[in-house]
Amino acid sequence: MDFDQEYLRGLVFNGSENLSIEIKSWFDPDTPYGIAKVAKAMMALRNNDGGFLIIGLNNESGAPDTENIPQNIHETFHPDKIQSIIGKYGSENFEIQVEYIERDGYLIPVICVPGNIKTPVVSKSELRADDGRILVGVNKLYVRSLSSNNTVSTTEIQYRDWERLLSICFDNREADIGRFIRRHLSSMSPETLNTILSSFSENITPKKSKDEVVLENANEGLGRFKHLIKEKKYTLPDAGFFEVSFVINGNVPTLSANREFLNLISANNPSLTGWPLWVDSRSFQNQDSHPFVNDGAWEAILFDLNIGWSSHIDYWFIKPSGAFYHIRVLEDDLKTHDRKPDPLVALDFGLPIWRVGEAIAIALSFSKGMGYEEGSTSIDFMFRWTRLRNRALTSWAQPARYVSPGRKAYQDEVISYISVPLETPSSAIFEFVYKITSSLYEVFDGFQLSKSVVEEIINEMLKRR
Repeated sequence: MDFDQEYLRGLVFNGSENLSIEIKSWFDPDTPYGIAKVAKAMMALRNNDGGFLIIGLNNESGAPDTENIPQNIHETFHPDKIQSIIGKYGSENFEIQVEYIERDGYLIPVICVPGNIKTPVVSKSELRADDGRILVGVNKLYVRSLSSNNTVSTTEIQYRDWERLLSICFDNREADIGRFIRRHLSSMSPETLNTILSSFSENITPKKSKDEVVLENANEGLGRFKHLIKEKKYTLPDAGFFEVSFVINGNVPTLSANREFLNLISANNPSLTGWPLWVDSRSFQNQDSHPFVNDGAWEAILFDLNIGWSSHIDYWFIKPSGAFYHIRVLEDDLKTHDRKPDPLVALDFGLPIWRVGEAIAIALSFSKGMGYEEGSTSIDFMFRWTRLRNRALTSWAQPARYVSPGRKAYQDEVISYISVPLETPSSAIFEFVYKITSSLYEVFDGFQLSKSVVEEIINEMLKRR
């Protein structure tokens, strides 16, 4: 495993829990209660298809916990110690990674748990407290789950958790099958492949009526963003923006814009990047960043250009009816460190792949969490990039990836649409990302990116690397 430090720093500074992230105040992993916390968290996050245990933050405020700090944090939460607990209590001895992130002068351990599970992990040994109380039972299956008010916790599996757990396992098995099939399809002629794939083309061809609905949703969101910028007297920098709008098409569950709905959405955000789309900003110190209800929707505007690497401009809304919108300033235009280009001169080719892939993965997770039926639901997307003209296609964010220089955009705006079935496994997301981003790259002197590169980048994103 190799997790990006900037991504982990984003998780620590966000300080909020969801199904993929568990936060604990300081505890002693050498006591029975501390061992139980580690064992249950590791198994639950593994059964969630991976995630992170962040230690040393206050679970309520998300700020660093300043009490009971261990004298030697590296020794207290050494990887070998965590690994031995997994080996003793877990039915599968999966490998974890421990990273240490500094926040506000405090060192915060982050235990990274890998995903790609094929079968659930259960407990194989019993752990008792000094008074005889069972802390970890035998043959228990621990998961990250939602309570009745949609708050997240680690608990023994309940009936409502089985569908999600089995879906994760089957998706990962399907990914293996997909790789097997692709190896064999690569030897077929184009004519044969066209015959096989033609029956599926209608499922990914956007229909005009759906395009109009999702574009209308995007324009509503853009209008709200501009209104709030004016209302709060923010000054926008000279920059381009990335927008995503999606509308869920299916039997709409009965939901309303209450706090339980916000809990539900936040819990189902897979946090695939350090600063995820639709980030839960309730724990942020800046009160202006907190989400609020307006006209039957939760929305939030996050505007801060004075905090270095994590400077940001974001606005989003979420509607119980199944309509979602997010706009973000292009990362290429925020000059937060010397490696970044000047505003309006470049577009890193890898960042759109990450953002589109993240948006699709989040939409699938939101829809399933809201209770939409997989077999009869699709999600219609619109992606929009602005202020592209005269930019050069580069690879400043990941210098190890090379793109030939001199490719500039004449077109100023790109809009792309696509419809994604809810039953789409994570292993197939890259197919949709490739189609969406192809129309973006074409405006840069007809540039065409290999589908295998898109698949590789999306796999990195899904593994949170």
